[in-house]
Amino acid sequence: MAGGWLVGGLVRDVLTRRKLRSAAVPFESGPLRMARVAEDERHGLVAVLRDFAGSCARYTVPWADLPDTVPMSERDAALHKVVEETKAVTPAAMREAVTQVALAGLFGPEAKAQATAAARSEGQRERELHAVLIFHLLHASQTDVRALVETPAGRHAKTAVSEAASALGIRRGDIFGRTGELAKRLLPVGFASGSGPLAAGWLRVLHREVAELNQRLNTRLADADAELEPDLRAAMEVSAATVRASAQLLGLIDGAVLGIGATVRQWETAQPTLVHMVDKLSDILDEWGGLIPEAQDALRAPDGELAPRLRRLRALLPTPPVVAHPAIATPGIVPATAAGAGEPGGSVSSELSERLHGIWSSLKKGE
Repeated sequence: MAGGWLVGGLVRDVLTRRKLRSAAVPFESGPLRMARVAEDERHGLVAVLRDFAGSCARYTVPWADLPDTVPMSERDAALHKVVEETKAVTPAAMREAVTQVALAGLFGPEAKAQATAAARSEGQRERELHAVLIFHLLHASQTDVRALVETPAGRHAKTAVSEAASALGIRRGDIFGRTGELAKRLLPVGFASGSGPLAAGWLRVLHREVAELNQRLNTRLADADAELEPDLRAAMEVSAATVRASAQLLGLIDGAVLGIGATVRQWETAQPTLVHMVDKLSDILDEWGGLIPEAQDALRAPDGELAPRLRRLRALLPTPPVVAHPAIATPGIVPATAAGAGEPGGSVSSELSERLHGIWSSLKKGE
C-alpha cells in the first residue's frame, strides 16, 4: 500500500492544503534528508519527502508506512518510532523527541553523553536567566535592587519583591512564577549579545546563519550566468524573506522582554502572544537547519555540478514566510520599527542586551 503513494506520483502537499502542524525530522539516511513529519486529517501522521529520488517533487507517505518505503538506519528507525509515539509535529516537540532518543542511548554512547551535558547546561542556563529576569523586573518597577544584589536572601529580597508586586498590581508570588515561565520561553531565542544565560539561543543563531547564507547567495548572484540566475535568485529571495520575517519576530520578542513590567503585569494576555511568536519563529526557521548545509554544498560544487545542485536546492526551498504584525496594543509587546531590530545592531535588542548584561555582571560579582 505504501508503494501506491509513490507510484501515483505527487499526491498532495499537506503543508499547503491547510495549516496543519509539521516539523523537520533530522534523519541521516540520504533519501530521508530534508523530510518532514506532518499532521494529516486521514492518516494521522505523514512523512513529506523532499526531492525524493532526485525527482524535484514532494511525495507524501503515511508515517507508519515509511520504514517499508525507504531503507532506514538503526538511528533513523529509533527516531521514527519516538516521533510516532510522541506525535512530534512541532519543532519544539521534535527537539524533545531527538533528545529523548539520544538520552536513551539509541544514538550511541557519545550522543548520550552530549545530550546529558546539554540538558544539564540548559537547566543551569534557565535558572540563571530566571534570576536575571527577576532583577530586570524589579529594576523596571523602580525598586532599589542595590542592597538585594549584595544580599539576595533574607528581608531585603522579601521587601524588594513586595514593593515590585505592589507597583505592578500583582501578587508577590506571581513575580517568581511569571518570570520563571518567561525564562523557559526565552531559552530557544536567547539574546542579541552576551554569554551564559544571555547567549543567543538556537533560533537566533539559525536566523544569523540564514542571513549569512543570503549574503553569499547575493554575492554569487551578481556574476551568475543565465542558466544559474533563476535558481540562485529563488534561493536568495526565499532566504531574504526568512531573514526579514525572523528579524521582525526577534525584535518583537526582545521588545516584550525590554518592557518586562507590562509583560508580567498583563501576563494572561502577553503570554499567549509571546508563545505564538516563538512558535512562529520556530516554524519559519525550522527547515533551514538542514537547508543551509545543502545550500553551502551547492555553492561549493564545481562548475559542471553547480547547475543541477542549484536546481535541487530550489526544489527544497520552503514557501517564503509572511508574518502578520501582532497587535501592538498587546501589553508588553514593543514594536520593532527597524528592519534589523532582532539583530545586535537593532535598538530594541541592543538596549535589552545592555541592560541584562549589567544585571548579570552585578549578580556574578555578588556571588
